[in-house]
Amino acid sequence: MRKPILFLAAMILLVSAAAAFSADLETLVKERSVTLYPEGQLLGDLVIGARGKILFVYVDKALAHAVRGTEMPPEWLSWYSRYWGTDQAKGKALFIIRYEANKLWTFDPCDISIGGRRLERGDILTDKAFIAEGDLPSGAEGILSIVVPLESAAPGKATTMAYLEDSVEWTVPAK
Repeated sequence: MRKPILFLAAMILLVSAAAAFSADLETLVKERSVTLYPEGQLLGDLVIGARGKILFVYVDKALAHAVRGTEMPPEWLSWYSRYWGTDQAKGKALFIIRYEANKLWTFDPCDISIGGRRLERGDILTDKAFIAEGDLPSGAEGILSIVVPLESAAPGKATTMAYLEDSVEWTVPAK
């Protein structure tokens, strides 16, 4: 009689721990994210006239460990954060950039800048064959892993994320 009760208690504890951990991952992603709407105007929670949407997700040690420690993280987050801790990202700030076209958008990843520094082709870690660029139709999506020098996105410091002349100020999480 005691074994089924102990087993049930252990399962409840395990399920609640897993749910709490995934909530922590979601919180970490929200804290490390900022969204930019090129050519868009914000009216409260409404965005009008945006060419597209660009989500910048800062990948640091805390987020990378949470992704690796979560049983079923979102596939895009798991796949594109895998560069954290690699030689390509050592001594640099790693970002995942998710973008989506709302209307026809001629997208060039080198039009993105972080901390006043425009991206260069060498900053993009994603395999070139998988980069959605050029004339993107409405609904087209893409994801990139990129690195920038730490001085462009130093933890605890305010930095500017931009696409051409549209920008948003954001503070890089310190921990």
